[in-house]
Amino acid sequence: MKLQSRVGAAVLGAALGVVGAVGMAAPAFAAYSSESGVGWSPNGPVQALAVSGGQTFLGGAILDPTDNKTVIGGYVAAVDSVTGDTKWTTLTDKDVRALAVSADGGALFAGGNFVTVAGSTHKRLVKLDVSDGSVESWKASASGIVRDLLVDGSDLYVAGAFSSLNGNGERGIGKVSAVDGKNDGTFSAKTDKPVYGVAKSGSNLVLAGQFTTVNGAARPTLAEVDLTTGALASWSPAALCSGCKKFWDVTVDATRAYVASGGKGGNGFGAIDLVTGARAYYSHTDGDVQTVALGPDGLLYIGGHFNRYVGVNDSAHERHLIAAVDPATGVLDPAFTPRFFKSYPGVWALAATPSRLYAGGYFQGVFNNDKNNHQPYFAMFKTS
Repeated sequence: MKLQSRVGAAVLGAALGVVGAVGMAAPAFAAYSSESGVGWSPNGPVQALAVSGGQTFLGGAILDPTDNKTVIGGYVAAVDSVTGDTKWTTLTDKDVRALAVSADGGALFAGGNFVTVAGSTHKRLVKLDVSDGSVESWKASASGIVRDLLVDGSDLYVAGAFSSLNGNGERGIGKVSAVDGKNDGTFSAKTDKPVYGVAKSGSNLVLAGQFTTVNGAARPTLAEVDLTTGALASWSPAALCSGCKKFWDVTVDATRAYVASGGKGGNGFGAIDLVTGARAYYSHTDGDVQTVALGPDGLLYIGGHFNRYVGVNDSAHERHLIAAVDPATGVLDPAFTPRFFKSYPGVWALAATPSRLYAGGYFQGVFNNDKNNHQPYFAMFKTS
């Protein structure tokens, strides 16, 4: 989602079996090794991740146990980034879809579809203390679901399917103070449909989503706006593919934007030049790609509900919900092969650090190294 680490009726709390993975060739991640221990497992799918200060933060939904589909609540939780042991959990009335750590590392912003957090009213946005999950006095609100958050110093960028922030008419994207939650009066940007992912690129903010216009100008699914004013940048990317009408996520490096694509005829991922807007490559998959993350190992990780990865040369490779590719070429890393099972709707969140890769979603376990691990919703992969 960003150029930074990220990355009810059911009672939260169960045993975490930490998952390991097979080796893969990479500059920093020389190999993955299996890891086991006692930790914590959410009783609902993880839809957002953030990593900071030795803690990994998870946000997600609590499902009705009678159908395992209906959302009856949500949560934000913190676990130890090494052991997976739980540190704290804060409950919400509906699901959490976005997380971002404050610039000083002392607070965690959460966004989603909730209206109450720990019993108090916080409409789709809340600020928590990272030490214990307590709700801070900071107040901001969105009129619709929040899908991504990005902290830049004292600014918090909010993306989603809303028509106003704090009652002001900011559609799809907006900026509020990370200090007091008030709107930034200098920033004015609007999209006609939802924004699902944001990433910082120099002095601009990259937007990805289902929109067709930004500030009234044609910019289907991908655009850049000025971080300060919200003015639309001249960058006008080429279409990733003819059916690519929805981008679930975006991350960037110095030269390219990497996007996760979904929808009929548009399943896959690709890279677009941040200067020219030209498509570098596109790779089709047999299901949505829903999250992308650049790892310190120099690989691009993709997650979604695909079961077959189709490479840039159209040769089919079996991959279950997660894959690693060379970001320069889009070519699959052949050695990274963990297999998630009971998959739909798959992996929704990834975060990578120099020592571990974290994955969250709707999966029920992982098959890896000839072992079945029935740890649901959250997996940790340790590098050796």
